[in-house]
Parts: sequence; C-alpha cells; structure tokens
Amino acid sequence: MSDPVAVPDVPSNLSAPDSTDGNLSISRSAVGDSEYYNLQMQLVNGELTDYVTNDNNSAYFSTQLVSGRYYFRVKACNRLQECSAFSEPIQVLVTLNGPFPKNQRYLM
Repeated sequence: MSDPVAVPDVPSNLSAPDSTDGNLSISRSAVGDSEYYNLQMQLVNGELTDYVTNDNNSAYFSTQLVSGRYYFRVKACNRLQECSAFSEPIQVLVTLNGPFPKNQRYLM
C-alpha cells in the first residue's frame, strides 16, 4: 500500500508589480506536497487562461501582455492531480508605453 498523499495547502503571498513593458513576474510561496501549480490569468472582461507549471519554482514569467487590468490566482496540485482551492486573486495593471512589438494586438 502506498503512502497517503495530502491535498496541498492553498498557495499564499501571490504578488506581482504593475508593468509598463508587457513583461510580468509573478511570485508566490512554495507549498509542501505539491507537484505542480495551476496559474490562472484573466484580462478584465475576458476569458480565463490556465498555465500549468511542472516545477516548484516560486515565480512565473509572462511576456507580451497587452495593456489592461489582469487578475491572477494559483492553486497547488499533488501527484494524484488533487488540487487545493485557488488563492485569493491579485490584480495587476499592464500599461504599455510603446514602441509595440509587431504582430501584437493591443486593447487601448
């Protein structure tokens, strides 16, 4: 019989500074018993986007975000794909000051 696997705790201390270049670094505290994390991003009035990270790094990096207000939240999951609840969402403002990369759509 294998050892019982605990459902991870809810990640805490999710934070990210506002951005003026479309690049974003999101950090959080590590959670014991976690195999991976599911980070959700939502542009205000937009759809949720899931990002799954298969490591225990405490930072996520996002590039080429469009201008707007984003919400992020994260949950920790164990090897049995049992996950914690999502963390409280944080809000991040991305304000691009140009020049804008080619082939990128911007909401202004």
